[in-house]
Amino acid sequence: MTLSLRILRYSADMRTLDFHTHAFPDPIAPGAVASLEAEGNVAAVYDGTVSGLIAVMDRSRVDVSVVQPVATKPTQVKRINEWASSANGDRIVAFGAMHPDLDDPATELARMHALGHLPDEEFVSLVRAHGSGRVLFGSDGPWTHPAEEIGHLRRLGLTAGELEGILGGNAERLLAAS
Repeated sequence: MTLSLRILRYSADMRTLDFHTHAFPDPIAPGAVASLEAEGNVAAVYDGTVSGLIAVMDRSRVDVSVVQPVATKPTQVKRINEWASSANGDRIVAFGAMHPDLDDPATELARMHALGHLPDEEFVSLVRAHGSGRVLFGSDGPWTHPAEEIGHLRRLGLTAGELEGILGGNAERLLAAS
C-alpha cells in the first residue's frame, strides 16, 4: 500500500507528524476512553474521537497524526481495521490493530508503568548514539497533549536537524517508503 501525504503545513520550515495517537469510532469513544482512563489511571486530553484528535492537532500545530488502533479482544481486530481504513484522510493516517494475546497484559502494562519514563539525558544520548533518523515523535494521545510533548522535545537541547527529523521528517520518509 502506498500512502500519499498531502500535508497541511503549519510551519513553512518544518512539518510535525505525531506518530503515536489513538482514536475510536464516535459511538464507542466515550466508553473506550473512560475504560482506558480507569485501567491506566490517566486522564485523556481529548475525547478519543477523530474530530477531537484533529481539534487538538490544530491547537498544537500538528500537521498529521498516525492513529494506532487498540484491540482489546481478538474478535475486535477485523472491525477495528475496517474503521481504521475509513478514518484515513489528509491529516489522519490510521494503522491496523492486532491483539497482543498476552496471558496477562494488565500486569505487563503495570510493570512498564512502574519502570518510569526514560530520563531526558538518556533519551538524548540514545538519539545521538543511534541517530535521530531512527526516532519518531509520538504523543500517545489522548493520554498526553501533543503541544506539551513537542515543547518538552524542544527543551532537550536537540539540534534543529535532529528536532526536524523527530517531529516529522523521519515519519514522512517512512510513510513515503511504504
